[in-house]
Amino acid sequence: LSAWVYVNPPETTGGSLICKPWNGGGQYNYNLYVRSDRKVAFELGNGLPGQITIVSASALSTGAWHQVAATVDTAKVMTRYVDGGAVTSAVHSAANWAPSLGDANVPLAIGTLYPYGAGWGGNTSYSFDGKIDNMRVYTRTLSAREIAEQVRCLIGFWKFDETGGTTAADASGNNEYGSLVNGPTWTTGYSNGAISLDGLNDYVAVPNL
Repeated sequence: LSAWVYVNPPETTGGSLICKPWNGGGQYNYNLYVRSDRKVAFELGNGLPGQITIVSASALSTGAWHQVAATVDTAKVMTRYVDGGAVTSAVHSAANWAPSLGDANVPLAIGTLYPYGAGWGGNTSYSFDGKIDNMRVYTRTLSAREIAEQVRCLIGFWKFDETGGTTAADASGNNEYGSLVNGPTWTTGYSNGAISLDGLNDYVAVPNL
């Protein structure tokens, strides 16, 4: 599971980001949610003897976008991520996936706890106050590198808007500057500036990529 979330400043009660219920009796396969203290929690196996919840150590700041993710691997290791880095992990002990109230395959819910009873779905204690973007559910366990790449997916952005010199600035914020080698020239581009290459031996070198 992974998503980008933006917590609105009024959010003080917490809320579910994404949950997959088994049935209408309040038992959930998984639930990724923000607690009232704005720490992110990942609950697995609600309704099973091996139910477990892991919680991030620090709270999400309000008024800013954060990437949150959760994985479970074949060794039963659960891992929570915030902004591309692993923050908590634990091993669950569920031996089977047969909830006591059965599996009715009810709909996955994004932004609230699935409304299995009065006072639950739509209740401010279970509904998220903020923005959710790029919500993803995978059929395999993402590696730590794949999680990190979702945060650092843009590693270089060269606008080529300079009009002189031999350095192309990186607008991604990662300081991956480019060096003009053997005389590329600055020219007018599709949007603002561009570089002109002669097809012989000139190019732009980016040393750290």
